[in-house]
Amino acid sequence: MLNHVHKYLSSQGGVETYLKSVAAAQSTHSTVRISTLEGCGSDIPGVDVVEYPLLDDLEALPLQETGDIVHLHNVLPAGRPRYPTVYHLHNHDPYCPSGTKYYPRIERECVIKMSPFKCAYHHLVDGCGSRRPHRVLGNIRESSRENRTLRDSGVHVIANSDYVRGNLLKTGFPEDRLHTVHYGIAGPPLQDAGADHDFNSKKMLFAGRLVAHKGVGLLLDVMAALGEDVTLDVAGDGWHGESLRAKGRTLGLGDRVSWHGWCESGKMAELYEEASLVVFPSLWPEPAGLVTLEAYSHGRPVIASNIGGIPEHIVDGETGVLTPPGDVDAWAENIASLLSNPTELRKMGGEARSLYEREYTMEAHMRNLNEVYRLAGGLI
Repeated sequence: MLNHVHKYLSSQGGVETYLKSVAAAQSTHSTVRISTLEGCGSDIPGVDVVEYPLLDDLEALPLQETGDIVHLHNVLPAGRPRYPTVYHLHNHDPYCPSGTKYYPRIERECVIKMSPFKCAYHHLVDGCGSRRPHRVLGNIRESSRENRTLRDSGVHVIANSDYVRGNLLKTGFPEDRLHTVHYGIAGPPLQDAGADHDFNSKKMLFAGRLVAHKGVGLLLDVMAALGEDVTLDVAGDGWHGESLRAKGRTLGLGDRVSWHGWCESGKMAELYEEASLVVFPSLWPEPAGLVTLEAYSHGRPVIASNIGGIPEHIVDGETGVLTPPGDVDAWAENIASLLSNPTELRKMGGEARSLYEREYTMEAHMRNLNEVYRLAGGLI
């Protein structure tokens, strides 16, 4: 049996989307369980979802007889597991007290190695985290605790990008227990991947949370600099949703921007199929991001920020275009160039789908996971 362990399966983030998808795929080959504090009636075909009342119960699972492999996501092991266990690192937490690797006050990536003094300084000066002294110290202690727990537990750690792996290695984490496994997704069949799309349509798609560091504000400025025949679908919501919609109105974008809120998978598939270009304008160094892979599976090229783990999925000039984060002029120039050449967009979309088929299908991802499971002493 394979036992995935995750705190809140009911959340609507990328990790939860990934976990539900991979667990469903793995259930065709093995008995799969997801142990969680809050599943909220999650119905995943072939997967048993079990709710536990306390975090301590989840952390203790690797110490109990739970099956062939325990796959932890955002739950740290309590001690040294007695059963084959891997930890999947989806974020920056064990090497960044703010969890962002980003200075929002100056809109710049953090490139320092974690240290109490330097991290406290940047919390206070560059706003990468709370400026309240007890919160600053708390963040540093928690990040150090996570790092120490993973190192001392002896578990193998899966990083979702080379960027994440490299940052954890800088803290002295053992290289032989740290493995990059890029995400995979279950995309549509090739015949349904929009090969007949009219790339003369100058419609773009953004999919993600509406928060400042996702770059939607920049994207609205870019829209104001582009021709009025360019339109944008925004799928997602978040803390800054209302202020971003107000900014769109202030810029006079009108119905050129359509705000869809959170969308179910069927609606998302429609939006990908209608788009000629997918935009990924993050200002912060995303650990990885599923948006690129979702676009590729639908045969759509991506224009993305050249930061964090994002570039690892982009073949610049072939499956998409990398662009400096936060540079409105560069984004406007690159988007205008792409949308003015539908023949090139179609070619790039075909290359994107081919790359997806070679490297980012769910089948390829499961093979890569199984190799780490084998190293950890378990098989499914």
